[in-house]
Amino acid sequence: MHTDGYGISLYRELAVLENTVLRIKKSIGILERKYNKAMEALVEEYKSGKLAQYLEFEDDYEAWRSGYDSLKR
Repeated sequence: MHTDGYGISLYRELAVLENTVLRIKKSIGILERKYNKAMEALVEEYKSGKLAQYLEFEDDYEAWRSGYDSLKR
């Protein structure tokens, strides 16, 4: 356990970031199971227009994209 303020702040920030990564990975897993495809395949099909039949996919994709962009940063 850290005893100085700086160390404690870094420890807490790291915990928040780790939880964020886990949450994003979980949401990706949910989408992969929902559409029974790997995320890479979903992205390619979305870009090619093959997923236009799934009206809800637009919202799912945007939610994933936001999380993915956050994960990259």
